[in-house]
Parts: sequence; C-alpha cells; structure tokens
Amino acid sequence: MNISPYLLIGALAIAATLTACGGGGPDGYYNQMTRDSHRAAARDADTAARVKAAIMADVRISGRANITVNVVDGVAELRGDANNPQERLLANDIARRTYGVRQVINNMLSN
Repeated sequence: MNISPYLLIGALAIAATLTACGGGGPDGYYNQMTRDSHRAAARDADTAARVKAAIMADVRISGRANITVNVVDGVAELRGDANNPQERLLANDIARRTYGVRQVINNMLSN
C-alpha cells in the first residue's frame, strides 16, 4: 500500500486537532471545563436574581427599580442611583446577606 506522505501528515493533523478539541474523550478536560463554566454562570445568574428580588422587596429603597445587579464568581456588583447614602448602604447590606454572595462591590451613586 503506497500512501502519500502529504495525505498521512494531513490525516495525523486532523486526528490531533479532533483529539485536542474533544479533550481526549467524551468526558475529557475541555468538556468538563465547559460544563463547569456553564454551571458557574447559571449559579451567578441565580444569585443576581436573588439579590435583585431582595432589593425590590424592600420598600425602604425608593429607587430600587433603578438598581442593577451583576454577579461573577459570587462577587455582586451594584450599580444605579440611591436617593441617599442610607439607601446605598441598605442595598449593600441586602446583597451581602444574600445566599451565594461572597463579596459586594457597591458602585451605586447617592444624591
């Protein structure tokens, strides 16, 4: 059987690429990392929703509808305008006490 060296090199290159992309198997490293990053993103989205719901439920924060919450790796970032420094601190405390939040970065502005 006479195989062209170019054909053999091309076949090996394709095989190496497919193995690298697949992580070496159905439960390879690449696939596990993808699942883990999707789980972390879902967990952060769930935590952000809990923080936002808790802030929205507190009638002491008059500008609560204008507060945005973003969570990455358990770090909650608050943005928006508070009517006074007390509302800003209250939103911070609510976020800090919410399950899943490890740290709060409060970028809210108070009037």
